[in-house]
Amino acid sequence: MKPATFPHHWLNSSSDNLDQSASPSPNRPDIKKALKAIAQTIGKAIYDWLICSSEPIISERWGDDTQAYRVYDPVSKSVYCFASEHEVRAWIDKL
Repeated sequence: MKPATFPHHWLNSSSDNLDQSASPSPNRPDIKKALKAIAQTIGKAIYDWLICSSEPIISERWGDDTQAYRVYDPVSKSVYCFASEHEVRAWIDKL
């Protein structure tokens, strides 16, 4: 099969100049790379906060006229339950 040939005036037409002006400028920052870097930074911060944190995670639970505190200790990977905020504070002070 013979390769296609084009008249020379097609190769030097003004549309070539339009294509060149539409290409990104070398001085323009690469948006995709910047957004990717930001997403990676945010992702690492969330990962560190959720997975690598050594701070206990405390949640308050309510039941039928009862209140309880659930504490997850990421260091020991244990869950503790306490009946009052005072008990939680006493446990934290022992850490």
